[in-house]
Amino acid sequence: MNVSYALSTPTIPVGETTRLSVVIRFGAGSSATSPKRRLNLGLVLDRSGSMAGAPLKQAIKAAQSLVSELSAEDRVSVVIYDDNVETIVHPGFARDKAAIQGAIGRVKAGGCTNLSGGWLKGCDHVKAELSPGTVNRVMLLTDGQANAGVTDAKVLVKTAEERARQGVITTTLGFGANFNEDLLINMARAAEGNFYFIESPEDVAQVFKIELEGLSSVVGQNLAITVAPTEATQAQYVLNNYRVEHRGEELDVTIGDVYAIEDRTLALGLAAHPTKEGVVTLFRVAYTYQAVEGGDGGAIRDVKGSLDVTVEAAAAGRAKAAAPDL
Repeated sequence: MNVSYALSTPTIPVGETTRLSVVIRFGAGSSATSPKRRLNLGLVLDRSGSMAGAPLKQAIKAAQSLVSELSAEDRVSVVIYDDNVETIVHPGFARDKAAIQGAIGRVKAGGCTNLSGGWLKGCDHVKAELSPGTVNRVMLLTDGQANAGVTDAKVLVKTAEERARQGVITTTLGFGANFNEDLLINMARAAEGNFYFIESPEDVAQVFKIELEGLSSVVGQNLAITVAPTEATQAQYVLNNYRVEHRGEELDVTIGDVYAIEDRTLALGLAAHPTKEGVVTLFRVAYTYQAVEGGDGGAIRDVKGSLDVTVEAAAAGRAKAAAPDL
């Protein structure tokens, strides 16, 4: 994995406190190759009355499109819900796609929206098949209009965060003109997944292409970072919406998975006060993640690394003349 950083300004004045922004980038690199990870997916489909008509038809087509992209070695389960929760495809390999798509195609609109019940059942199916060699994710297809079961948005978001800690990530897909944007976005963020709004059938293919390509091209799993400041740094804070824990002056940041098609970035704000001219270390970044060796069927290994983030300290006149990195 390639790790690099950029500072908002390359030079800061000695003897003064300067506020800086730092972006640390984690990526596969142009020459990196990553083995395709097997998928462990839970599809959760809202069939409540509020989804009746075009939203449910789009959601059914979306779920069927996703199934068509799975390999025979990927695992999938399908849960539907209204007032009641039902598993129509129990966890197993996606080897009979026609049967799975047929079960999805027979879904009809029902009553109220027990979003919590359906989503948690999907999480349970994925959790039951958890494996360090697979990518584990629930995809929740809904309008988010929860009116049965647990309906408190704060509780749902907190629970999404807890499931992510257990290794089950949730991506939310919003359907219909009146979908609950706040709930679905906040659940996805807390669950370390993604959010998509499906406005038309044309959106589905591109969304799932991005999502599946990302899910199956993981170059590093469970990326975790510790940021340890030096005496030159007076304060630091994370600008991303990652999970952050404070240990004295150090920050422990959970990033999650890094995909071959998209770098992950950690953005920090800090206040620096260098006391001497020259190259000054602001903080050290120590990181760990899991990677697969040997391609398909290879072994998972733990990887550790570190990076010193430095800045040049100079006299005030020279520092102020330095061009910022916009």
